[in-house]
Amino acid sequence: MTQNKFGILIATKNTYSMIEEWISLYDYSGISILNLDLNSDKELRFKGKEICKKHGITFRDCNSTAMQDNISQALKYFYEEEGIEWLLYMHHDAYPMLDGTLTQLNDILSNSNKIKDFGVVGFNVYHDQFDLSKFDVDKPKLMTTARTSLELGNGYYNTRVESRVDYRQFKFKPFAVESVMWSTALINYHQFNKYISIDVEFNFFHSWDDVAFQFLSKNVYNIVIPSLSFGHDQSLKAKHELPVSSPNGDIKKVEEIYGRADHSAIWKDKWSFDYSLSKCLFGGDSFINKGERINKIITVASKFTQYDFVSSLETVARKSYRKQYGINKNLLNDFYDHDPKNGPLKYFDI
Repeated sequence: MTQNKFGILIATKNTYSMIEEWISLYDYSGISILNLDLNSDKELRFKGKEICKKHGITFRDCNSTAMQDNISQALKYFYEEEGIEWLLYMHHDAYPMLDGTLTQLNDILSNSNKIKDFGVVGFNVYHDQFDLSKFDVDKPKLMTTARTSLELGNGYYNTRVESRVDYRQFKFKPFAVESVMWSTALINYHQFNKYISIDVEFNFFHSWDDVAFQFLSKNVYNIVIPSLSFGHDQSLKAKHELPVSSPNGDIKKVEEIYGRADHSAIWKDKWSFDYSLSKCLFGGDSFINKGERINKIITVASKFTQYDFVSSLETVARKSYRKQYGINKNLLNDFYDHDPKNGPLKYFDI
């Protein structure tokens, strides 16, 4: 790899055995990696320092456990101490799908003058076994490319039947998204410091979504580079005695692992709408949650009919956002008006 244009951030609280797992999944030789310790227990913090030293990873204590503060601290470290202005954040269970992926990313950052104009940059993510089982090195596919609360669908650009996205209408070129699938996310030092007001209320959940929305509210696009693919295999956490998926129903467990569990209330207070993907029935106030039987029946019906029932239903998020639609004059409204069934909102040449 030529001179690196990006450094990698991983943030860890006690789960240092996962770093051993993560480092084994890809050859990160020559790439600067920073681990921020999120107030680990004393013994595990010591173990973490030894593991990081073993693998050439810089170990630092966090300024705070809030994700946006972690991003800011890491950007400052890479920029001021290593002269690097791009940060690639990665979960411990995320990894490039192909050898050379990070070299390709570095080439884009080295040769593109336009990429500095964007907010959060995301990638094509093979999210868990549903996506990973479809990976074919010779036939790249668009899998999970975005998180979306303002557009019709299931809250994601993905291949599930309840998604609104029709990837047959998409090209393999960078396109605009509301928020990226942030198991892996890229951001620029100058853009972050110019546009983002750090919100330490978002400890983990919705932290990157909030950054993405701050960019959109200032008419700065977030994009996905679909030609670069990363895996996100949450099953890797099982062997380390960690919950495979986020324990959203167990508030005590969420607080233990992620610090706070009130992210939905924080989001509503800040952005004035519910980040809820529950479906409104017939446009009314009644709604159905993902796990409810009626939702499962509608989902099955969609598989056997030409009409996409599930993705056509309004969500609580969209209904609650509509109340402030006339107030906003920015990209948030553009995404609310956009139907991803017809393709992305916009393509970009970078």
